[in-house]
Amino acid sequence: MNFSKLVSYLFHPVFIPLIVLLALFNFTPILINSVSDNFCIRSLYILFFLVCTILPVLTSIILVKLKLIGSFEMHENKDRIFPLIMNVIFLIVGGIFNNSCLNNFPFIKLFFLGLIILTILALVISFFWKISLHTLAAGNMLAVFVSSNFLITSNLFLIFVALFFAVIIAFSRYKEDAHTIPQLIIGLIIGFCTQIFLLLNQ
Repeated sequence: MNFSKLVSYLFHPVFIPLIVLLALFNFTPILINSVSDNFCIRSLYILFFLVCTILPVLTSIILVKLKLIGSFEMHENKDRIFPLIMNVIFLIVGGIFNNSCLNNFPFIKLFFLGLIILTILALVISFFWKISLHTLAAGNMLAVFVSSNFLITSNLFLIFVALFFAVIIAFSRYKEDAHTIPQLIIGLIIGFCTQIFLLLNQ
């Protein structure tokens, strides 16, 4: 497995939301210290792990087995439509069931809302065009860390790490011939602008 493919797998969109949550809780301890309810912290980890990672992966496996999509890579934009519909449902249902815990962390609640909006945008765009879901997620990650730097506590380290990996992810997807440059750039811009608008206008 070459480097580009490895990066594409490790920083797949199904993993990035959980990576962001882990980084927020471990590098911005003020976020955890503001809430004494450890149950809610565990619930959010479970929520992100289930609705952002496990359920989308299981859905993709089932759809491939049923030959409803061509492959796990979803090379054609039409292959993404049903998985993205299911992802929207998972996110909304998961958010409803965990609303009380999300309310304890307004910043993370807006981050989660951003995930729903970006998934819906990706779904709509996929009817007409193929946008990079990898850079969409990378832009989202960068926006969350930039916003946390202003709204929670200063942490330039997370911003630099997110920016570094956004570039690496975009380069890897281009190297794999998975996307054109416009698809990569527009994905990054939409992911960043949508999420940062939500967080900085709260």
